[in-house]
Amino acid sequence: MKIVKLIIYVLGGLLVAGVAFFLFSFAYTSIETMSAQSTQARLEELQERERTLGSTFKEWTEIDLTYTAFRENYLVKVEMFNRLKQDLQMLSRKNALGNARFSFKYKSMLSGILKLSVSVELVGSYENIKRFLFDIENFKIEKNIKMILFKRIDLIKMKSGTMIEGVLTMEAYLAG
Repeated sequence: MKIVKLIIYVLGGLLVAGVAFFLFSFAYTSIETMSAQSTQARLEELQERERTLGSTFKEWTEIDLTYTAFRENYLVKVEMFNRLKQDLQMLSRKNALGNARFSFKYKSMLSGILKLSVSVELVGSYENIKRFLFDIENFKIEKNIKMILFKRIDLIKMKSGTMIEGVLTMEAYLAG
């Protein structure tokens, strides 16, 4: 009987060890599955973040191109306009027409061409006005200023003295 009890205890022990091994294997597999699912979810989250950061990175790497296009389309035209405006005011001061009043209107024409209408009200001697007009005609045309056209010149002698009042209207065409 002792052998039978021993066999029963051994078989019972093997049964308990088998069940324990089964439970341990099941738990280990479940933990591995959960870990794999967690890793997969984390990987998908990282891939989505990489796509988002990739598009942002692409925008930042192309920022120079964006700025260059903006500068060429808008800022260069404004710079040309301001430069011409300053040059005309400098010419009026150079020819002793310091109180000349300028008014400017600009309009975008064809792609890259800006039409600038300039009206100048001035008071000065005939010689100074004549030199001013001559300076504008012989104005060192920058590469962006394609043409300056006089549209109208009205000069009226003032009743007292040798001074002349005038209104000068011209158009400048700037190409950017």
